[in-house]
Amino acid sequence: MKQVYALAWAGLAECYFMLASIYGEEPWEKFGEAAAIAVHFGESLPEPHVAMGLWSDFWEDDPAYADAEFRRALEIDPRHSNARREYARFLMRRGRFDEALAEIEKVRDPMFAVTYHLTRSEIFRYRGQYDAALMEAHEFYRIWSGSDEPLVQMVLCYIPLVEYQKAIDLALRISAEHPLRYRLLALIYLLQNRMEEVREASSQLIERQPDVPFTWWLNGNMEFWEQNYVEARKHFDKAKQLK
Repeated sequence: MKQVYALAWAGLAECYFMLASIYGEEPWEKFGEAAAIAVHFGESLPEPHVAMGLWSDFWEDDPAYADAEFRRALEIDPRHSNARREYARFLMRRGRFDEALAEIEKVRDPMFAVTYHLTRSEIFRYRGQYDAALMEAHEFYRIWSGSDEPLVQMVLCYIPLVEYQKAIDLALRISAEHPLRYRLLALIYLLQNRMEEVREASSQLIERQPDVPFTWWLNGNMEFWEQNYVEARKHFDKAKQLK
């Protein structure tokens, strides 16, 4: 019974993680509380350690502890695909790209074919290998065309390639309910100095994510570019308070 309870809390922790990091709909503290309870009741299960690894990396800024938690999950179950994927992404964020690619290659569960290509796309993008990242994102889209994630990856590749129109066209295909649609559009328009479109996308973002620091960081940059320095400072201060 304790293991079932622990798995439920681990699942809840990852839901809180997604809701906090992408949608800004839940406070990060709920994620940490759920991860701690999961580990307390499920020390011998991999899922709680994955959740605690994510918490330690994203919120506690403790990469050594996060590394240990991901490794602990894989010691318990070396075949656990989600643990392997999250550890690969952890290594990617540390700039350990060869190790990250080696980890994701160990994922052999066909049910994880989509996340295999997504993770490889992310790793190549972080490494600056945008052609390889785009190829993986297209393969992801071929398998699961109903997902917004491959579109997000493609947009994030085209921005540093300064192919802004391709990035905009793809961003407009992202679901209207997904806040990343407006984050990406606002950023691209800002880079092009298209301030009217920036304000339109930004207003959509404020409506959906008023408690997310990026929303106010973006608005601060928008006001700064237009030399509205007092308003820019207010927005940057609000972003700092929310972080």
